[in-house]
Amino acid sequence: MSENSSEQSPGPSPDYVQSLARGLSVIKAFDGEHPRRTLSEVARHTDLTRATARRFLLTLVELEYVRTDGSVFWLTPRVLELGYSYLSSLSLPEIAGPHLEALSTKVRESTSVSILDGDDVVYVA
Repeated sequence: MSENSSEQSPGPSPDYVQSLARGLSVIKAFDGEHPRRTLSEVARHTDLTRATARRFLLTLVELEYVRTDGSVFWLTPRVLELGYSYLSSLSLPEIAGPHLEALSTKVRESTSVSILDGDDVVYVA
């Protein structure tokens, strides 16, 4: 007797909020290569219907995370608030570390971040 449930991939947890996930996917549809998108582009990129994408976009406009000229949508600086709590919990070395390592690998030199404290140089990362 085979048990299908063990062969299927697990679904989202009972606490999963699909509408939140969809709203975040709409925000993530914008990037450096696509800072402005039409409703159709957002719908296509997120695999949402045009009607659903429209409701999410207009909600984000109402909340001031997105602006529109009526045909094109773009993110506002307010989206930075979404990451602020995380970033404010990190120390400078935690933020700078991965970048310093990548730069060091690229230039094949040691790297550091320092601040000037009077006449002294204080290395922070």
